[in-house]
Amino acid sequence: MALPQADVIAHAKKYGNFLISKKEALISTLTTYETHHVANDEFSRTIDTLQHLEENQDFFKDAIDKVISFLPINQPLYAFTCFALVPSLMAQEVFVRPPVITHTLFTKLAAVLDLGQFFPRVHISYQERRSFIEEHRNTAGNIAVIFTGKSENAFAVQKQFGEKVLFIGNGSSHNPVIVTETADLNLAVAGVIEVQLYNQGGDCAAPNAILVAEGVYEEFLARLHEALHDIKTGSFSDPEVMVGPFHDPKHFRSIRAFLAEERAWLDPLTPIRTEESKLLIEPAAILKPLAEGGNYKELYAPIFFIQKYGRDTELASYFEDSRYALHAGYITVYGKSAYIMNLTDISPLHPPESVIYNTHLHASGVERGVKPYGGYGMNSSFVVFKDRYHIGPTLPQRDIFNHLITKDTKS
Repeated sequence: MALPQADVIAHAKKYGNFLISKKEALISTLTTYETHHVANDEFSRTIDTLQHLEENQDFFKDAIDKVISFLPINQPLYAFTCFALVPSLMAQEVFVRPPVITHTLFTKLAAVLDLGQFFPRVHISYQERRSFIEEHRNTAGNIAVIFTGKSENAFAVQKQFGEKVLFIGNGSSHNPVIVTETADLNLAVAGVIEVQLYNQGGDCAAPNAILVAEGVYEEFLARLHEALHDIKTGSFSDPEVMVGPFHDPKHFRSIRAFLAEERAWLDPLTPIRTEESKLLIEPAAILKPLAEGGNYKELYAPIFFIQKYGRDTELASYFEDSRYALHAGYITVYGKSAYIMNLTDISPLHPPESVIYNTHLHASGVERGVKPYGGYGMNSSFVVFKDRYHIGPTLPQRDIFNHLITKDTKS
């Protein structure tokens, strides 16, 4: 049975207060895996979600049988809150699988989170993915599966569970930044540094491309170079470090190989410095004109892929490419762009709320655990249920309510 709505809200607030009392222990644990900046940011997002569930209170009217959740490799505490703890308030049981690379971290987190007292319905599994799927995919009843990760992996998992379960997919998105000729360049530089270097670039909000108007291009680069002088790299244990090491040696080598492929476009003022023994890549830039082709590769690295463009209308070559359409996410614009304003009028990929002006994605208020989040590209954010494929930002508590608790009557 579901908790009464008032009890759900009160329980979430109570747990938020408990986590606040454990902040020092949580930050200490998280900073074995990520920088202090990221740890404090995701802690704040976690508390914001737990203390503002009244914004979603209409969704907590009943409970489904089970939620099965596959977590991403980034923002472990915030992801666990959004994709496990909150759904457990409307499910009899939740089984959550963190990625293998985070297993050590989660064993430490579990000791602090006190799930047995506050969320006894939530079970963390350290199984290999195939075994985890096999154990749960034939379960009867009202089941929701939440997957966050690469789109191709999401589709593979969805296929194994089939159409009888509600599948909520958070895949790969393109979130380009545009710096127009009317941009406040100090604001733009600060914004792109924040989103590109957050978690070493390993975040879904990081831009695949930073599109800079020709008239401000040189000045933008000069200010970016100046700002990067103050960026500290090194160990997660150092509170002043902005860029720490990679966790996966395979990913480290793939980024190094990508940089070798793009060596003709490397910015000479940000020379590539890598330390394989530490899995560390220092911030660097690729300067490739948009006329040479847009970048649609999700790097997950502290690499600024900067693309100069001429007239405002030339932005069409980036946004009207089919590779963009599949993964369309958010657009950040510094200054004004007539092309983008028109795009929000004519393109189903970009309703007005998908464009952010003069601030970065993390500061925009878009990414909150009580609001739908994601893009309108087919591989960005989607819900699959029965024979229907719904494209657009997802919010597990809303999607579970709409499709399983109300029996899909609102779809």
